[in-house]
Amino acid sequence: MNKIWKFEIKVNDVITINMPKQTKILSLQVQAGIPVIWALVNPENENEIRNFELFGTGFDIPYDIEMGSNDRKYIGTFQLVKDEKWFAFHLFEHFN
Repeated sequence: MNKIWKFEIKVNDVITINMPKQTKILSLQVQAGIPVIWALVNPENENEIRNFELFGTGFDIPYDIEMGSNDRKYIGTFQLVKDEKWFAFHLFEHFN
């Protein structure tokens, strides 16, 4: 039976998350100051490691990201405040 789970996102350049296979990402938002992914999962499925990359607005991206690319998929954008400054981050899933 499917359920909706959430997965916390650490603010790092590269992020790995252990999720059940065939997990479908539904949303990326900030909850209580912590970025999280909500996803539709089947808890009975075997787990797999999923790889993500996080880029801040204005930061260099060391490769070309083309729309419709088969190796990366845009997941979403979230904003955080630190020391009274707002930062926007953009999350991509990396397949390989």
